[in-house]
Amino acid sequence: MDYREIYTDESDYSRVIDEYTESIRLDPFDAVSYLCRGRLYAAQNKYDQAFKDYNRAIGIKPDNAVAYLVRGDAYLAQKDYDKAIEDYNQAIAIEDSVIFREARSRVYYEQGCAAYAQKDYEAAIAAFNKVLSANFAAAHLGLGMVHTAQKKYVEAIKDYDHSIDREPANAAAYRYRGNASFVMVSDEEAARSSFGDGSRGIQEYQEKIGNYKSKLDNYKHQLIEKNKRIIEERTKQGHQKKGQAVEEYKRGLLEKHKQDIETYEQQIQEEVEKDIKDYTDQAAENFKERYAGDSKKYEQDLSDHKKEVQQQAARKREAYRSQLLESHTQDIANYEQEFMDRNNQEIAVEEKQLQKQIEQDIAVYEKTDLIKEFPLVNCCRQILGDYNQAIAFNAKYGAAYYDRGQFYYAVKEYGLAAEDFKKALEINPNDPNARYMLQKLEANRSSVSLES
Repeated sequence: MDYREIYTDESDYSRVIDEYTESIRLDPFDAVSYLCRGRLYAAQNKYDQAFKDYNRAIGIKPDNAVAYLVRGDAYLAQKDYDKAIEDYNQAIAIEDSVIFREARSRVYYEQGCAAYAQKDYEAAIAAFNKVLSANFAAAHLGLGMVHTAQKKYVEAIKDYDHSIDREPANAAAYRYRGNASFVMVSDEEAARSSFGDGSRGIQEYQEKIGNYKSKLDNYKHQLIEKNKRIIEERTKQGHQKKGQAVEEYKRGLLEKHKQDIETYEQQIQEEVEKDIKDYTDQAAENFKERYAGDSKKYEQDLSDHKKEVQQQAARKREAYRSQLLESHTQDIANYEQEFMDRNNQEIAVEEKQLQKQIEQDIAVYEKTDLIKEFPLVNCCRQILGDYNQAIAFNAKYGAAYYDRGQFYYAVKEYGLAAEDFKKALEINPNDPNARYMLQKLEANRSSVSLES
């Protein structure tokens, strides 16, 4: 844990200081009481008294790493960076703790920030470099700000890249990277260095963006047409496969139905023969009673029954064939529908894959061919992307809205610029820059209106 928080968890400083003073009176060699009282003095900005307590604690217990830590904090608060570093190093020598190393990194970082504020860029770079190995993302951010001030924009952008790699959700890193790129594009000398001789930077953006969009749209159109032809061919193949599959299914179905009919007719024939035989046997047994010994009546009755049974069998066969035909037609229709549903699903999946491939191809095209032909436009797109990302990570980032508004203003997207300046002013009502830019836009709009 960070022991510094323990020593300042009371808000009633005077009462607690009195308690520690009493504790020290009872035990003058209690180093912890000195540390606790020293932290409370430091919380009240009474550093002279705090240092006396810290020194006393260290005198009593020289191997107490926490004593060096909190005394280093006091030196840091007074911007005595060298002494703060000396104390943090002593704490690390006693106990190599993450807390102590982070504290030392913070000193170097603040030392770098102080040097940057004084425009002592070499000293700032030296300080920031001391904490890069500590995976201190803010140090990369600081280096980027120094390199931007030195107009070393390419180096600055790399610094912000490193900061983002270590802290992907760092909204400030995206904003500052966008700013470095924006300044590079706006500075004609830097623009010529980055985008070729004769480049006028942001002034050329509007001239080039039309050609850029046209080429990109043409490329998109080519990909879409190509995919359209692929889907058309795929659909055609699907219909052909459906025709072949249905014909094969029909043949199989007809063969099955043929077997079903043969089986049914055999069953009907057996029923007919059995019925006739049973009727004939009964007629023979009851010949005298039923026909009074008249053979002609007997023969005629058997003939009539046989004809009736065969007619019934014929009707059953016809009904079965009709039912089978209806079932056959429905089975084929169901099969066709199922086949087309599967085929359509496969085509839909293929269309999604092709659409995804379009997006990938466009990204590659923008990063290869278009970036070579339109490096300025791609840089401006990256600038806008960085501002958007900063706002995505921090929706209340007024400075990012203001910077994006400045970019929109520079590329003559005045409506979007006004929206961003209004948002910046909504987040920070006291922002004079956003208010000034809105007034400037309004004045320009009025001027254009009067001229028209």
